Amino acid sequence: MSVSQWAMSMVLPSIALAVPVGCSLARVVRTSLVEELDRDYVRTAIGGGIHPAVVIGRNVMRNALVTPLTALGLQIGYLIGGAIIIEAIFTLPGMGTQIMSAVGQNDIGLIRGLVIVVALGFIIVNLIVDIIYVILNPRLRGAH
Repeated sequence: MSVSQWAMSMVLPSIALAVPVGCSLARVVRTSLVEELDRDYVRTAIGGGIHPAVVIGRNVMRNALVTPLTALGLQIGYLIGGAIIIEAIFTLPGMGTQIMSAVGQNDIGLIRGLVIVVALGFIIVNLIVDIIYVILNPRLRGAH
């Protein structure tokens, strides 16, 4: 199978996983941005002569992305679980197919190993989300 054929076979599974997460995340981003734009510091900065694009780019986006980042961190579990089902539906080889096969064969050792790998992946992604929190929110840097 060539790279282009592989990429084409990934289009529908990717859409099936991404659309629900993308739609809910877009709604959270929009709500967070609207709430942040209504804050007093935005009106004060724009009233003080700072260009609105600078205020939005440097301050509003940084503060507004904390809530969507939380939502994305929670959605990672959905994506991992959904990937198992998507692999089964589209008959794709992967860890989800391997887990389903191990369950069918009652292979407890393989099931444990795969679940540990998936759990470690989830933990690492959430660790990365926490690191991004510190980057986005400077107030967390000094917290002990």
